[in-house]
Amino acid sequence: MFNKNNGFTLVEIIISITLLSIIAIAVFPVFINIFNSIFSAGDKTVATYQAQQDIINDLDSGSGSSTTVTFSNGSINININANMYTATSSYKKPNVKAASEQVQIYYYRYATP
Repeated sequence: MFNKNNGFTLVEIIISITLLSIIAIAVFPVFINIFNSIFSAGDKTVATYQAQQDIINDLDSGSGSSTTVTFSNGSINININANMYTATSSYKKPNVKAASEQVQIYYYRYATP
């Protein structure tokens, strides 16, 4: 007398699993790119930190190169003697074979008169 339909049919479940799978496959590359960007940013941060540590070590040892920094504004030139410290560190970019990026940091310590 009463026809109770309390559940899903097998066809409905298979169709819903198929649709969810198609959506998941379409979105999956986005997550891969996000994770690669996160790992690349982490590697760049480590390389930057290493370059900063190299500059700090050079500052402690006083091994910077002497240079003159010139500021000019039309007819006025200002020359300042300074020690220049340079550090370079590299990191590997994800999904690129044998390619690496470099982080370069320059620091000037000006001599006070």
